[in-house]
Amino acid sequence: MFLLVNAAFLPKILMDAQQVDLFLQQAAEAREVFEAYLRDACRFTDDCPDRLQEAIRYSLFAPGKRLRPLMVLSAAEACGS
Repeated sequence: MFLLVNAAFLPKILMDAQQVDLFLQQAAEAREVFEAYLRDACRFTDDCPDRLQEAIRYSLFAPGKRLRPLMVLSAAEACGS
């Protein structure tokens, strides 16, 4: 099956693709900022058990944990904050 695209829609499709690329680039940059902040904030005292440290790190750094903060920042940016 072939997808037929009307030539009039092509500029919009390309613009949408550029916007997606820009969003993905900004998301990658934001992820780096979040993770740097979390690494700085995630310091443990000597009396914190290793297993608890591992659990905390897992919950903070597990894949897929960046979408919500990214959406919050994007919404704040859209509102002028």
